[in-house]
Amino acid sequence: MSQPDDLDRLLRELDAMNAPADRAAASGAKPPARRGESGVAKPVGKRRKGTASGRVAWTGASAIGTGVAGGVLGTFLTFLPAMSTMSTAVGAALGGAIAAFVSGPPRWFDDGE
Repeated sequence: MSQPDDLDRLLRELDAMNAPADRAAASGAKPPARRGESGVAKPVGKRRKGTASGRVAWTGASAIGTGVAGGVLGTFLTFLPAMSTMSTAVGAALGGAIAAFVSGPPRWFDDGE
């Protein structure tokens, strides 16, 4: 079992990690840092805004992924009238590209590192 002071220390660390920057500055605590690929610590929350090239790359990747998935699904649905592999793949790719362009890239795709 953990000692009570270990639990208190853990709770203080969790509060410091979850505290907004202004509350952390008022309490004198430094915001936690994470290590990038270069090994240099950088503050959490200081995230670069997404660029247009990241949005375009995410749109292309999503279009390719949903196009392949639509092609596989279209192959299984060829027994339906007016359904072909190509039409399903193109429709899925267009839908995926539009959705990806509107939503923008997620953090893990466009994290600026």
